[in-house]
Amino acid sequence: MKSLASDQDFWTFSMHFYALPGVAAACVALQDKGGVDVNLLLFAVWSGMTGCAFRADQITAADDACRSWRDGVIIPLRTARRTLKMAGRRHNPAAAAQLRTRIGEAEIEAERLQQLMLAASVSLEHIDRPQLTLVFENLDAYCIQYLGLIDCTDLEVIRSASQTFLDAC
Repeated sequence: MKSLASDQDFWTFSMHFYALPGVAAACVALQDKGGVDVNLLLFAVWSGMTGCAFRADQITAADDACRSWRDGVIIPLRTARRTLKMAGRRHNPAAAAQLRTRIGEAEIEAERLQQLMLAASVSLEHIDRPQLTLVFENLDAYCIQYLGLIDCTDLEVIRSASQTFLDAC
């Protein structure tokens, strides 16, 4: 099995992983219902896929490094995009759709920049354990650290997608 660290960066991994069947819906559900920072969740998965553990202290450091960006930039863009989806139907739908598209593009760029912040915020250590084990341990560490009650079905979709992704490598 090839190492993702050598030929695939975090953003590229995230785009491929997010496109796997069920992953986007599970991520959005975890985000909306459980307050999950999807980029932090994806970082936990990516870290495991690259053979690295993502410890509790690193999760805290990564979250601290991007919290103001997420709260001040990403969440307001997401809120504006979602608001336009509904409100735009009543008020000049064509113009609202164009604005929603531009805001969506800005939101994606903001997500990419957050991923750069996450990757720069911690120094990951390679651990000699199976990638899928590390993915599960990293997800568990993130959940224990931040989540409380979440829909386990959605988290299982992420775990299953991790297996699918590894099988494809």
